[in-house]
Amino acid sequence: MKIGLIGFGKMGQALASVAPIRGHILSAILSRSLPRPAIDKLEQIDLLFDFSTHEALEDNLNLAKELKKPLLIGTTGGAIDPSYLAEYAKKWSIPIFYAANFSLGVHLFARLAKRANDLLAGRFDMTLVEEHQKSKKDAPSGTALYLKESLGSELTIHSIRVGQALPSHTLLFDNSHERISLTHSSKSRQTYAEGAIIAGEWLVGKVGFYTMDNLLDSLFLK
Repeated sequence: MKIGLIGFGKMGQALASVAPIRGHILSAILSRSLPRPAIDKLEQIDLLFDFSTHEALEDNLNLAKELKKPLLIGTTGGAIDPSYLAEYAKKWSIPIFYAANFSLGVHLFARLAKRANDLLAGRFDMTLVEEHQKSKKDAPSGTALYLKESLGSELTIHSIRVGQALPSHTLLFDNSHERISLTHSSKSRQTYAEGAIIAGEWLVGKVGFYTMDNLLDSLFLK
């Protein structure tokens, strides 16, 4: 599979290192700091990964529409409306996949957290502590907001930005007698790149809008 990468930050670097391991070629990079690839080179790719910024979302959607290529979106830090992406995918008959976090473990963690909340709500106070490197622009993180939405509750989020910390999310259930905690911690950014590649492999050949829930159901509910 030939991959086109939009944005070449830390996630882009991780994806570039993981793609060849899974037998794929990073065929084109679109970045403000690099010359734009020729259109004929872009037309040869099989899948676009967007790890740029939410301000560039409309341009990147238009590029996927013009090329008729699948688009996998992993940008955070702004208001990205999944319903708009679903409408866009339907209107232009292209596959679009969106996730604020591409770690399969994070999304399995979210399912465990939902089950824990179902069991413990009303008996424990609940809060979420999330930690990222100090250079991360958005707080709370997209993952923290995703966890809050998936729990469907008034979850208080405490954001820590320090040093070069790798992402960590801890859900605390606490009352006057005891505390229960669930934690997901990343050991490297490779886990996000691997998850993105797996999602991209799964997306190719489909039409419509998809999320990690669709991917997890396909992988784990067989």
